[in-house]
Amino acid sequence: MSSALARRLELLNKRYDGAAPRDILRGMIHDEFPGRVALVSSFGAESAALLHLISEIDRSAPVVFLDTGKLFGETKKYRDQLIDLLGLTGVRSVKPDPVALAARDPKGVLWSQNPDACCALRKVEPLERALAPFDAWFTGRKAFQAATRATLPVFEIENGRIKINPIVRWTKTDLDAYFTAHDLPHHPLEADGYLSIGCMPCTSRVEPGEDARAGRWRGSDKVECGIHLPAGQTPARADDHWPDPQYARPALSGALSRCLRRLALGDFRLRGRAARAGGRYAHTDAARFRRAYFYQPDRDHGLGALRGLAEQEGLRGR
Repeated sequence: MSSALARRLELLNKRYDGAAPRDILRGMIHDEFPGRVALVSSFGAESAALLHLISEIDRSAPVVFLDTGKLFGETKKYRDQLIDLLGLTGVRSVKPDPVALAARDPKGVLWSQNPDACCALRKVEPLERALAPFDAWFTGRKAFQAATRATLPVFEIENGRIKINPIVRWTKTDLDAYFTAHDLPHHPLEADGYLSIGCMPCTSRVEPGEDARAGRWRGSDKVECGIHLPAGQTPARADDHWPDPQYARPALSGALSRCLRRLALGDFRLRGRAARAGGRYAHTDAARFRRAYFYQPDRDHGLGALRGLAEQEGLRGR
């Protein structure tokens, strides 16, 4: 960290100590970093609040959306809905480098072998490119979301830039009240139990009493995608695609492979071994089964092994 950047951080902390989120945003956009600050938004659960705040200050403010190639279709529709509703004109969708994807994740299953490397390839590196023109950026992180975020400051330094968390001290009650006061739409998957929404393969429902982010990378020690990491922790390299033993998939039986192919064709009732492995999803439509099983990171069920094959076969949950 340069001494000049450290002094800038100290100044911001003093100048905006106790300031309301709207005042922080207005100060950053108009006074501190005019034309040099961007919001990075996932357009996931809770994203509408910060986007709405931004829209009231400058609808043309740069908004970076990382389109990883593994997002829920609902997320992209929600993005488009919010862009239209809030009149946002500065949203830019950033995708992974296709050459890097072909070299490092040719089958699209890196997430199941080494999710840190997948996040580096699909999120960290694209964000580094997208933030190149900016001196600072906003995040929508809140302290209540997880124990690992409980002590986040409003201002921090990361990779030579000021990183700003304007609504970090909002509670869940504050957030809900803001949505209600401004009649903001919720992400369509929230009603289905998805309280923190990232890429489809690594996002699952949150159970009552769990942290809002408990459904991300469930069953592993991973808690952040690499964009937001604790101080001193280094993101994985995108070319670190060695298989991680904790994400290794068991061999597929012929019966389960056939089951997957049938699921791709339409609705039907699972029978025999597939039904026993599928448990409570034994009598459901194919689309719900694909979403609930193939793309959830839970690793304690028989059909979890089919997720990688689903990607290789070119299937997508709907």
